[in-house]
Amino acid sequence: MSVISSEIEVPVSEKRLTEGHVLFSAVLQRLLHGAMDTIDATITEGLGEIGQFCGVDRAYVFRLNPRERLDNTHEWVADGIEPMIAQLQDMPADILAAWRPDLEASKAIHVPDVAALDEGDPLRSLLMMQGIHSLVVVPMTFDNRLIGFAGFDAVKAPVVFNTYIVYLLQAIANAIGSVMLRRDAETAVAQTQISLRLSAERLAAILNAMPEMLLELDADGRYVNAHAVEPERFYLDQTKLIGRLLEDVFPADKAAGFRRVLKEISEMGRINGFTYQLQTPDGPRWYELSGSICPPAQPGNQPGYLLVVRDVTARIDSQVQLRQLGKIAEIMTNLVIVVDEFTRIVWANPAFERQTGYALSEIVGKYFGELVTGPASNTEIEKNVRAAMAIGAAYVGENINYDRWGKPYSISFSIHPLPEMDGTSLGYVSVETVTTEEKALAKSLQKERDFLAAIMETSISAVVAFGVDGTPTFANAEAARVLNCDPDDMAAMARTIDSARFEHAQDGKEETPLDMVLRTGKPVRDMRCTVTDRRGDRRILSVNAATVSEVGKETQVLCAFTDITELVITQEALRHSITHARHQANHDDATGLANRRHFKRIFLDHIRAANPDNTRLAIVAFDLDNFKSINDSFGHSVGDAVLLQVAKRISDFVPAGATLSRSGGDEFTVLLPNAGADAAECFARGLRNVIAPPMLVNDMRLYTTASVGISLYPEDGKDVDTLIKNADQAMYVAKGAGRNRHQLFTAEQGNKVIRRSEILQALRHSLKEDHFRLVFQPKFSLGPSQQLVGAEALLRWTSPVLGEVSPAEFIPVAEASAIILDIDFLVIVMFTAQLGQWIEAGYMPAASLNLSAQTFENPVLADRLARLLAYYRIPPELVTIEITEGSLVSMTDMAMDNISRIHALGISLSVDDFGTGHSSFTYLQRLTIDEVKIDRSFLNTVGSGISPSGSEAIVRAIIAMARAMGIKSVAEGVETLAQMTWLYAEGCDHVQGFKSGRPRDPDEFEARYLAGQVRSDHKSVLAK
Repeated sequence: MSVISSEIEVPVSEKRLTEGHVLFSAVLQRLLHGAMDTIDATITEGLGEIGQFCGVDRAYVFRLNPRERLDNTHEWVADGIEPMIAQLQDMPADILAAWRPDLEASKAIHVPDVAALDEGDPLRSLLMMQGIHSLVVVPMTFDNRLIGFAGFDAVKAPVVFNTYIVYLLQAIANAIGSVMLRRDAETAVAQTQISLRLSAERLAAILNAMPEMLLELDADGRYVNAHAVEPERFYLDQTKLIGRLLEDVFPADKAAGFRRVLKEISEMGRINGFTYQLQTPDGPRWYELSGSICPPAQPGNQPGYLLVVRDVTARIDSQVQLRQLGKIAEIMTNLVIVVDEFTRIVWANPAFERQTGYALSEIVGKYFGELVTGPASNTEIEKNVRAAMAIGAAYVGENINYDRWGKPYSISFSIHPLPEMDGTSLGYVSVETVTTEEKALAKSLQKERDFLAAIMETSISAVVAFGVDGTPTFANAEAARVLNCDPDDMAAMARTIDSARFEHAQDGKEETPLDMVLRTGKPVRDMRCTVTDRRGDRRILSVNAATVSEVGKETQVLCAFTDITELVITQEALRHSITHARHQANHDDATGLANRRHFKRIFLDHIRAANPDNTRLAIVAFDLDNFKSINDSFGHSVGDAVLLQVAKRISDFVPAGATLSRSGGDEFTVLLPNAGADAAECFARGLRNVIAPPMLVNDMRLYTTASVGISLYPEDGKDVDTLIKNADQAMYVAKGAGRNRHQLFTAEQGNKVIRRSEILQALRHSLKEDHFRLVFQPKFSLGPSQQLVGAEALLRWTSPVLGEVSPAEFIPVAEASAIILDIDFLVIVMFTAQLGQWIEAGYMPAASLNLSAQTFENPVLADRLARLLAYYRIPPELVTIEITEGSLVSMTDMAMDNISRIHALGISLSVDDFGTGHSSFTYLQRLTIDEVKIDRSFLNTVGSGISPSGSEAIVRAIIAMARAMGIKSVAEGVETLAQMTWLYAEGCDHVQGFKSGRPRDPDEFEARYLAGQVRSDHKSVLAK
């Protein structure tokens, strides 16, 4: 590793430097002036151009987040290079410990040879795992702070970077960092605006939820504002209060009392809990008043007063009644007891003392339930009481209690909450009395007024109040921007509004929102008008208007003007896009075929046009079996070309009157009118034959097949969605049965599809959560010594949702959904890690693992396997790869190339389930097979004397063939001594099965078979 300097200067031609300067300048321009909604694509595109210019194979950006973790935010990779962005997320920043001082000093890092890094450097193993030979890392800094870095890796061959190019890379990195910070800032501003709007709505809801009356008085004691959700509770007409003095509203004695309250507020700053009584038409009412100083609404005015008035008549009456009830309770014959909120006894009347034999002095503080509960008491009642108390509710019930001598007595009781004067709970009383628990919600009105004023001044709308004559009387600060005039210049504002052109007309004449509100008395919502700003540009405003009234004044109108010019422009563009989209709505852009929506419409047209009772329709759903492998191996452009050829072939094949649609991806649907099961199956066979011939794309011959599902109308469904779903289910059954076949829908398939869907979802979850494990089954030589010759790694899966799932069930699901590739690569990692651990411990076990045929289609398989063997120092001759016999005949050139490269590494190849497929000697010779494993289905009865259908002859022939070709033969599923004896006599080389050894977890396998290599109890299975 080194910091970039002139000492590592690499000669570069002047032309090359000029090309670099032009390229880097263009990338910088796009980064600094690009739109934020496309900046991610701009960054990735720029990385690709620079990476190709520098001759590297991977270019990327890492962002350092506030948690000191690294996230790979952008990546470009050259053809044939595996993307790493998904694996390189949320990485600890500590891995950069050796490089960080230089990066924070804005110095680039150059590693000309990764293999030369120190063995203990954590970055060395990470970089070598990715196959990186050399790289350069340039920091992204802002305000002398490291915010991330950009990197450029050479994977295929080392690259040495010129100093001038590195300086250009540094500029690109800082530009990327600046753009990402700018996008963060714009996102934060947008979120703040949303928060302000929500806060305003929340405050309005709080005001409407308050039961109190809110009053604002000026310094002279004159009413300025009044608000109450239920004004009738206060016997004051809010519309007539404004502008009047206290003496104009209340009798002289009450007004004098309120004046003393205002004086105390002026002296002390606030007052709480002033209680007074008023005579009302409904009798005397009690009120409680709290207040504080209120800042003036206009600068230069004196502070006023903010008052909160609460109706406490019910509380005062309750307190009086409670004192009366307290006296009554002492002479009552009923049992009365008061408990606190934890059911501890506070007080009991004499009747309770007489009944229970307890004196009040000896039971205060004890838990009521523990005191009176006995054998016959209903404990569920006590739980119900506690539950009611927990939510402050009353409860009525019956129970059996016990006195101090253990004598039971029956009671019926009613328990109610007992409120304190300040609204808190004293506890509960068991008396047949209903009390009203009251809670008050008190807020600081001054804070609320300030908050409302701030909302008004920060509103994005111009708020203007008009008199009945149409003259503006008030405007907020935003009016200056929206209406292009000074908010204090009411005359100029009136001229601007008069010049506006409104969209609504009444009797052919233009009518303003003010006119409409005054004429109808109803609010106006979203009336549009246009104005011209100071630059002469046309602006579009949305106007909302409603009436407001004040005591002693005529009706006024409040209008809110919101500039929606950009919104209207956006809507017009959207309407244009929608118009264009509707033209394309019925067809797939890529293939020109009908889309699913159009397909459904055609289906309904067929149903409507014919007699539903006599109509027969077939829906044929199919997809391409190995399309994902084509996409992964050759890229999406090749995949798209294959889709176009398939669409063309099927379009030419479908009969007249049929409809072919593309559902999405590589899935297609065909509607066959007047078709039953036989006609649909005949069509499906022809469809598969049409797709089967190779397709020529970019001078490559590509093969694909189709899995086809068929549903029939009306047998399998009366609506199109059900029929498509059932056809899809039948298609998945065909795919699970081996692909390249067709299947009619049956009712039983529904449950199978549900189970397959559950397994697929659980597999995807388990791949992220490490729910898989490997077990190892030993493989022994046949002979007197019975030596351990190897083991087979078998995958086991325990889902937290489905439990233990058999490989025979989940492997076909994984293969049908292409998730098998992720599982196989996980198995390779687990397998090599375990072998590496055993080799580190001094053991040298030979072992095999099974891979799906799809995995052999992946172009990185051989390279990844080679890297893992090298990383764990595993001799290749210890490893065997198993592939089923049935997979051999469908091997593509890519798969055959992978197998050749794997074999060239020194890894052995074994054909599993031999005898059940359709392979030939040509494949066995071409692939240089090292071992054949005889399928267990042939071994069930060998050696028993009752072998059906010539099983012994088949096994004997396989053993002889293997011996003649110099290939080892292995018998799978050996479970009896008779089988082993017969196989030994016939010359079989190795055996594997429960008789010789069951699959075991790695630790158990090591202890049983490796610790002593050959244990006394495993010297000979035949001897047992």
